[in-house]
Amino acid sequence: MSMLSFFIPWEPSWLAATGLLAAAWCYMKGSGGEPAGRRLAFWTGFTLLYVMLQTQFDYYAEHAFFMHRTQNFVLHHLAPFLIAAAFPTQALRRGLPTPLCKMLDATAVSFPRVVSDAMSGPVTAVVIFNALIGFWLIPQIHLAGMMDWRLYRVMNWGMLVNGLMFWSLVLDPHSRHGLGKRIIMMLAACPGQIAMGALLCFSGRDFYPVYNICGRIFALSPIADQQIGGIILWVPGTMMSVVGVLFVIWRELRAAFAPAPRLPPRASLDLP
Repeated sequence: MSMLSFFIPWEPSWLAATGLLAAAWCYMKGSGGEPAGRRLAFWTGFTLLYVMLQTQFDYYAEHAFFMHRTQNFVLHHLAPFLIAAAFPTQALRRGLPTPLCKMLDATAVSFPRVVSDAMSGPVTAVVIFNALIGFWLIPQIHLAGMMDWRLYRVMNWGMLVNGLMFWSLVLDPHSRHGLGKRIIMMLAACPGQIAMGALLCFSGRDFYPVYNICGRIFALSPIADQQIGGIILWVPGTMMSVVGVLFVIWRELRAAFAPAPRLPPRASLDLP
């Protein structure tokens, strides 16, 4: 496969392409004054999303369990983390058409906003974050998701939306949760992922024979494929929480020790 053909979508989705292009356009228009580091984080996360959703990577994710776990890791952890760390809300808002901004202001207390606030409680957010991973790992559910393209897209988009919600909540210094609570939330997300990853890694049973039906494309036994997938869930998945904790502590320390802004010198008085 040539490098160019890799970027041709395996299963094109006009909805995904339109959403990604709209987000890119809005951010490009509104991010003129953003620091370079934030822009780099956003575009890196955006590129990863595109690769996971609109390239031939989708083909590999449908034919190897460890590639599927890599796709879910990027959609649920890495790409949302980078985008949330860019704090792009204001830049995206500046890039939106004015009528759409007014419509968003008018629906600030809408039903979706109420649901979002209810889901952002500390316990609820952590439970949903881990439960979503576990739900799609249930062998029967995983089989249905891999065999039905509609469920497959629901799975991918659900992981992405939940990842954006969770990492935006725990990384944002203006979140309604304080620093200590946000650190606890990130650390509390680790044990569940460790347990699920260890189960996949050390079990001698093949939980996902669906990849035999789809056709395995790598010279790996089903158990080895599953073990690598478990390690991806176990190690990189939990390490993202550690990186998140270090990130929020670094931001707090930088804000605490930042030099005070220098005041302009007083104008001299011209006495008669």
